[in-house]
Amino acid sequence: MRKLGNLFDGAAVAIPPDYERANGFLKDFIENGSIGKELHLATATIPSKSGPNTSIRYINFPSVKLDCDNENCQGQTIFDTSIDVAINHPTFFHLHYKCRHCREKVFVYSLSLSIPDGDNCTFKKIGQEPRFRCRIPNNVLRCLSEQSDREMLLKGNELEELGFGIGAFVYYRRVVENQRTTLIDLLISVMKQENIASETISEVEKCKGLVSFSASIDAIKDMIPRSLYISGHNSFLLIHRALSLGVHQYEEVKCLELSETIRKVLIHLVLRMKELTKETKDLQAAITKLNNL
Repeated sequence: MRKLGNLFDGAAVAIPPDYERANGFLKDFIENGSIGKELHLATATIPSKSGPNTSIRYINFPSVKLDCDNENCQGQTIFDTSIDVAINHPTFFHLHYKCRHCREKVFVYSLSLSIPDGDNCTFKKIGQEPRFRCRIPNNVLRCLSEQSDREMLLKGNELEELGFGIGAFVYYRRVVENQRTTLIDLLISVMKQENIASETISEVEKCKGLVSFSASIDAIKDMIPRSLYISGHNSFLLIHRALSLGVHQYEEVKCLELSETIRKVLIHLVLRMKELTKETKDLQAAITKLNNL
């Protein structure tokens, strides 16, 4: 097995020389990688096909799922590309992805391919058109109590898309700090729906008066319901841990990784809290109807 870099968390993972796994890495890189992002793969694992000259292998780029705003689509659809890129020498190239459904919407990705040795290669995303892809759901934006914070969240997302990790991190951290009361209010709503002891809820209420998100989470970290955990991890603590890392001590690439982490966990947390409160309200409404029969 070869050690390859994971696209998002920066950790080394063992990837066998398997086309399907490498194909998934390429797909994720094209769909979700920000400008400046790199993907390292073992050359032997890259899906490829023979060209007219059988001594040259061409990369078989995967189909991807992207947002199509064409009036006939209005949602995520499958996009395909047919470009041939030889795998045996460094190059710069453009991937043109066209919507399989409407055949009109096109995304263009500018990539470089470098080959430090015969066994490994590196893809780097240099640019894309359309340039900016918003990754913040509207129902998350609506949860923010201030318009200025909605704008900062979108600005942080835009900087992340452009590969400016330090700038994105600063914007995301400021939004979380400004909206700590909103996040704690959502948490309290979940706790009430789950019939958690009133004494515990009162302790969480008191934390809204603390001076920072980090101070609040330090005080309530042991009171977070298990329903708000992600793969066994406290979601509030995950955000707290990322925000506690000083932006000045890390380079651009590390800050970009942290920004992605904050955005993904924050969106998951807000949507999960909204989902839990809605599920309980729906259930209560159903019980009321049954009791009225």
